Amino acid sequence: MKRSFKAKALSSVAALSLALAMTGCASSGSGTTVSDVINATSGASSAATVAESTSSASGDSSVSATDVSEDTHFDEDDLQWDADTETTVDLADGSTKASGTGSDGVSVDGDTVTISAAGTYRLSGSLSDGKVVVAAGKEDVVRIILDNASISSSTGSAIQVDESNETLLYLEDGTSNSVSDASTYADTAEDAANAAIYSMADLTIAGEGSLDVKGNYQDGIVSKDGLVIASGQLTVTSADDGIKGKDYVAAAWRTRRDYRHWRWHQINK
Repeated sequence: MKRSFKAKALSSVAALSLALAMTGCASSGSGTTVSDVINATSGASSAATVAESTSSASGDSSVSATDVSEDTHFDEDDLQWDADTETTVDLADGSTKASGTGSDGVSVDGDTVTISAAGTYRLSGSLSDGKVVVAAGKEDVVRIILDNASISSSTGSAIQVDESNETLLYLEDGTSNSVSDASTYADTAEDAANAAIYSMADLTIAGEGSLDVKGNYQDGIVSKDGLVIASGQLTVTSADDGIKGKDYVAAAWRTRRDYRHWRWHQINK
């Protein structure tokens, strides 16, 4: 049986609901729009709308997945997998355990959980002072399902992707998830991790659950490659920038002024 993102990924504009609230040290606390976040993205230029559509109260218009897939790493297949192959990771202080067919791809050192192989990993539970690290192969696709997971770190990023072809964070429908990083980092080099969610590879966030991100050190979510936010209820609070991508940022959102207006916005490097 295949588990897939409701409405087949991007087939319906209504499936792309993104509630994103941003606060930072320079903000008034009332939050900013996704376009504000995109405009602040570093290492990117030539803002362009990939696709946009409006929907009336009586029906939804369609957004083409092709437009997004052709210009980013995102693909509908990213949101389809065999549930029987999922690896379950039960997060718990001092006693995190992995089970399932891919459990050999998970190692635990104290409260640092490292994923080293392609696959689909369902994370539940909490780490009060730990982190999840993805250190897979350059061609590996790693799916991490956040299923009522809470991860906080006092030393660095809560979720850190060192290497993979693409890492997908999938927010399970009906769940509440949270990540929070340290207020100070030991490694402060220019290219060192500096966000609650930090990725050196293509990063996708999707699903219909919620994710609360607290970037206590600098940024909330950073990808040093491409970043696609396909859906989800995201709240990002950060000391500096909320969301940053290097090659591009592609996000689906509703404008505050007209909740019937939806668009894909992409920044190309």
